[in-house]
Amino acid sequence: MSHLRTALHYAALNNTHSSGEVAAKLISSVSESRRVKLVWALDFYGCTAFHCAAQHGAVGVMAAIVHSTGNACAHAFYLSRCGWTALHYSAVGGQSKVIEWLRTVIGTKAMGKLTLKADLEGRTALHEAVNGEVVSLLLDCLSNRQQQRLRHRQDKYGMTAVTTAIWRGDEAVVERLFRGAQPSTMRRILLRPNKVGSNLLHTAAGKRNEDILDSVLEEYLKLDLLTNAAGHINKRNHSPVHYMIIYHLDSPLSLLLQHLSLPLKRKIVRLKNSSNYDSYHYALTSREKLCELDAKYKDVFRRLELVRGEQRLTSAKHDILQILQFMCNELTVPWLVVEGSMERVMVVDIYLSQYSTESIREGRIGASVSERLAEVEGPKVIRDILVLCP
Repeated sequence: MSHLRTALHYAALNNTHSSGEVAAKLISSVSESRRVKLVWALDFYGCTAFHCAAQHGAVGVMAAIVHSTGNACAHAFYLSRCGWTALHYSAVGGQSKVIEWLRTVIGTKAMGKLTLKADLEGRTALHEAVNGEVVSLLLDCLSNRQQQRLRHRQDKYGMTAVTTAIWRGDEAVVERLFRGAQPSTMRRILLRPNKVGSNLLHTAAGKRNEDILDSVLEEYLKLDLLTNAAGHINKRNHSPVHYMIIYHLDSPLSLLLQHLSLPLKRKIVRLKNSSNYDSYHYALTSREKLCELDAKYKDVFRRLELVRGEQRLTSAKHDILQILQFMCNELTVPWLVVEGSMERVMVVDIYLSQYSTESIREGRIGASVSERLAEVEGPKVIRDILVLCP
């Protein structure tokens, strides 16, 4: 069988008000034996003209094809080379009219089965939906129980429909999939990892879309799952915090850290990934920010790196103050300078953690530190330092 597109394929691709009439004339102009070959001919993607019409919204062409064969279900369930049905193509094309027409022609029961049909990679039409209207139409074809199952169904890569929508940056689809999901369904969507061990918070942070990330964080907070998700480490040994720091997602990171306990904050920010880098490495070696550093701070930065490497403070009190002044005034990452939050001084914590609260209060270190920080940030930072330093 030839894998070149036929005239019927082009009638479906060039969707106009007269495409249906053109398709009907093409089908009726050939003999019955050739008509079958024309209708079921495959292009180089393994798609019939019915598939092409579904993706491009050519309902007239689809109606002409069904009228010629009298078997709508055969066309609706026919798989292309990648295992897609006509519903997959209509979903990826955002063709809500095609979905409505298919439901009318093949019936609600068959439409439900078609919606649950997965391709060779385990992806349903819901995975490919590109707008909220298509998502609503697909879910309406199913019972409530089937809807919940389909929402958290994973493909062979461990991606749900929500994960796919986040990868595409489709905020409307993400919100529509969240709406109507039961708590048990949401728990699976939010916590189940994909094949690389990333949960939904990893994915949302990795795509750098703050609006979507804010929506995802809200769902975690509603179900009190943020602690579990933020502390989850994927197979690359990254937590969601790593991604938020790397991509400078200031507002979501600030919100996340506000809802984590102090021990968990310390555990996450000190965790090293597969490249042996912790959160502070990414925070203090941001390329865009390092180029802004003045020459006078390079020496301070070297001392800071020395302190990081040895995990102890061996510098003189004057050098410590310089480092702290550098941290508070010239920090290289925005998330560390969020006003009125503890994140600003968390970087201090890892370097002062071996000093007790008593030593800070007694002035062996803390008097000078607090005095300097008081000039920069005010009394709240002093309190935060006392809280952060064990």
